Formats: sequence, structure tokens, C-alpha cells
Amino acid sequence: IRDDDEVRAAAAAVARSPGDPLGGMTLLPRDAQQLNDQARAEYARRGSTADVLMLQVRAFGANPMDAEVAGNLAFLLLRQRPAQAEAARQLALHALTLRNARQADARIEDWATFAIASALTGRERDARNALLVTLALAPNLDRQCKAALDVVALYGERLRAPVEAMLQSAHS
Repeated sequence: IRDDDEVRAAAAAVARSPGDPLGGMTLLPRDAQQLNDQARAEYARRGSTADVLMLQVRAFGANPMDAEVAGNLAFLLLRQRPAQAEAARQLALHALTLRNARQADARIEDWATFAIASALTGRERDARNALLVTLALAPNLDRQCKAALDVVALYGERLRAPVEAMLQSAHS
């Protein structure tokens, strides 16, 4: 019982962090797309900053069932230093399971994010298979192959084997 009282007291003492992007806010699902658009515009201007990430977290908090919002948050988690690969992988997978009203098919970006995050977390087979999906969805194979090579340069050796498998498949 003493331990239970200590746990209850500790739980009661936990307050929301002043940096909590959702603390004290009432967000509606319709706010998600506006916040998502603001985050994308800010990312285009300044790159991956804490402000961009917080905007995207707020968008996700407003509507976690929006595939684009979830996928963009996954992407931004990979762009953090250090990359938050496991959280990005889970969010990308979540985004892939959602029906996107604006796009009937899964976004190629979400498959790419899932591939990168999978490789970074040691799931090479998942990474390779996801990259093969990006190849199948790509409107331009040359551009997709170049993007895959850029990913190796950006994220390192863990991406080399999955990307090489994708390139070999593209070649054949």
C-alpha cells in the first residue's frame, strides 16, 4: 500500500510540460490541415526546426487520422538530429494504414519514410521491400533511383543494402 501511495503521489505531481504543444489548446480535426500547411511552408523556408516540428505535432494532435499529417510528422522525425527512427517508422506505418481523402493511393513519401526508418532501426528486409514499393509507385524511375542514392548519402551505410537491392530491381 505504501508503494501504491508513492506511485499515486508521483503521478499527481506530474504536470504538463510548458513546452507541451497541445497543452491548454482545443484543436479540431479541421485545424490539422491548416497546421500541416503552415509546417510545410515553414519547412520549405527554414528546414527542420523545432518550430516546424511543433506545428506538425499540433496538426497530428488535431487529427491523428489524417494520413498526410501523420506521414509528414514521420518525415520530420527522421530529419531531427539524432533521427527519431522508431517513432518515425511507427508513424509512417500508421500513415500507410489510413485512407487519404485527397489521394486514393498511399503516398510514395510515406513508403520512403517507412523504408528509411526501417533501415535505421535495423529492419533491412522491411526497408528493402518498402523501397521496392516506392519503385513501383514512382512516376519517374530515374528520379526515384537518384533519390534513393541521395538517401544513402544522407543517412549512411544502413541504407546501402536496401537501396542496392532496389537499384538492382530497377535495372532488371
